[in-house]
Amino acid sequence: SEVLSKYKITSQREEFVGFDPFDVWITEAHKRNIKIYAWFECFYVGNDNPLYNSKHILSVYPQWGNVTKANYSSERPVSSPTEHNGYFLDPANPVVQTYLLEVINELVSKYNPDGINLDYIRYPQTVAKSSPNYEPTSWGFTKYARDEFIGLYDIDPINIQKNTQEWDYWDKYRQEKISGFVQQVGNLIRPKTQLTAVIFPDRKKSLDTKMQDWKTWSARGLIDGFTPLILSCDYETAKGLLADVRNNSSKFINIYPGIFVSFMNGSTDDMLRQIHMTREFKTKGSVIFEYSHFTKPYIDAVTASVFTPLGDKSLKKIETAEISSKKLQAYLDKAIREFYNNERLFTQALSQKQENLYASKPELIEKSISSSEETIMEETKNNITTESTNKNKKEKRIKKKKHSVKFAPDIQQGNKGRFY
Repeated sequence: SEVLSKYKITSQREEFVGFDPFDVWITEAHKRNIKIYAWFECFYVGNDNPLYNSKHILSVYPQWGNVTKANYSSERPVSSPTEHNGYFLDPANPVVQTYLLEVINELVSKYNPDGINLDYIRYPQTVAKSSPNYEPTSWGFTKYARDEFIGLYDIDPINIQKNTQEWDYWDKYRQEKISGFVQQVGNLIRPKTQLTAVIFPDRKKSLDTKMQDWKTWSARGLIDGFTPLILSCDYETAKGLLADVRNNSSKFINIYPGIFVSFMNGSTDDMLRQIHMTREFKTKGSVIFEYSHFTKPYIDAVTASVFTPLGDKSLKKIETAEISSKKLQAYLDKAIREFYNNERLFTQALSQKQENLYASKPELIEKSISSSEETIMEETKNNITTESTNKNKKEKRIKKKKHSVKFAPDIQQGNKGRFY
């Protein structure tokens, strides 16, 4: 990162030196018509101790660190014990916000992602407001924030207590620092690049313990979508959390629930039920957290029951086919196998066609060949279809007694499956 180098902090993790993984992700995904959203950790800077790294952001800029009320005078970086002992930046500090905006601008201008998903767009977590430890574990008591708040309200936050009007002002001050940053990011990247954010359901708790006022972001039109964290394997709990998000978001907000079943070692049935539940809420999709925990049992379950790798044209054939309902699963499984086999044959045939074409007409190499490729692709698909049809004629035919199957909405949307 040129921005990180400019700020004289670690510009790239040492295990990736000489390799740009994000560039590879963007390039390869866009080749396959897959959209990529950069998952951007805003105010969280990891749990490596800054004291052991001279180029750590909090070693170079210790005044940027966030601190609790109990540790407001600490000269050492303060970690969050409830969040992997991680360290956080101060959302109230305008220099911190400027730095983060520069990094986001670099991401957007250099890589052209389809969206930015803001994570840790909040203050560090404190304990429940009803706890006697709520005040000392509350965050945001930095010198910059305290000085600015004193200028606004003529009182130091260190000297106020919860359940008072002054504390309500202090809460609102911190919440608006987060909301203001969301607005700045939106002004920077929208509408070309979509802006979404990781949020915590249970709005009241999110306000009290994380200063995250996501309902206001929605009401003000600051954002395009939410990826709420559904931190439960229990169906009813998950349903309640998602209902809270839906009820407190505008109809224009796209919701992509974050499903943590695999991360929490839940059952495959738990995952399938939650995915189906998200469809009942008419969400725009699901986010499965996360790759290392999404193992083969989960992959097999969702592939067989809720997602399908079929392309649009193959799917249309399935929608219009008249097949026995008892043979539905077998038919779909066979279609998937044929699709992958045809894709392999198509790639081989396309390569051979291109070689033959360039050999006979080398001048085409220097011209735009997009229309030629389309023609070749269509011819090749027709050939493959003919080959596949001839092969299928030799197979045992489906019994003549058939009836139309009305597909459920999930299948019409490209998601086949059983319902849970």
